[in-house]
Amino acid sequence: GYLLRPFLASLWPQGTAEWLRGPLGGAFGRSLPRDSHPGWVNPEFARRIGLDEIIRDNEEPRSGIRDPVRRARYRLIFTYMHMRGMVWSNRTWARFGLTFADPWSDRRLAELVLAMPQWRVQRPSEPKGIARRAMRGVMPESARRSVRKIVPYPLYEKALKDWSRETVEGLISGSRAAARGYLDEGALMAHYRAILRGEPEHSCFWWALTLEMWLRRYWG
Repeated sequence: GYLLRPFLASLWPQGTAEWLRGPLGGAFGRSLPRDSHPGWVNPEFARRIGLDEIIRDNEEPRSGIRDPVRRARYRLIFTYMHMRGMVWSNRTWARFGLTFADPWSDRRLAELVLAMPQWRVQRPSEPKGIARRAMRGVMPESARRSVRKIVPYPLYEKALKDWSRETVEGLISGSRAAARGYLDEGALMAHYRAILRGEPEHSCFWWALTLEMWLRRYWG
């Protein structure tokens, strides 16, 4: 993925790699079509809000950048979830009369990273090289050199299939989201059963659970 995807993308016109995403899902990432949504989403609800169009707009930020490497960085920086996270943080802090400031979200920093060659930003042998060098003399040296991102997915998967199985089934059963016409409870439960059998989890499954938790806590 680190070598093949950028190389192939550089050989063809922009957009060709996305067109091949389905047939060559292993090389280009997930095989789920860009305009598809999970099978448990109520079709009438999806049609009414234009869900397919929302997914396309949010997953592929518009950009005139043609270089595949710089375009990939642009997509990571301005991805929809990152933008929504910043809005959520601002609103949460504002409720308590505070201002949210994230130095990593400074537009000038984003412009600098986009303008730099990729090998300057990060190398396989030196992840987050610029950030690490910037913290020299600020962070303890042992932490600056050894800090790494911890992937929590194994714990999440263990909870999903074992520790919190009863909780997950309880969230799906008698779904408030289903009662409001957002999703199909039977289809969502069927997907969860498939996960328990070892089939792949749809990336939106967690969002269905968090929506249900939010509705039960705040919507009654």
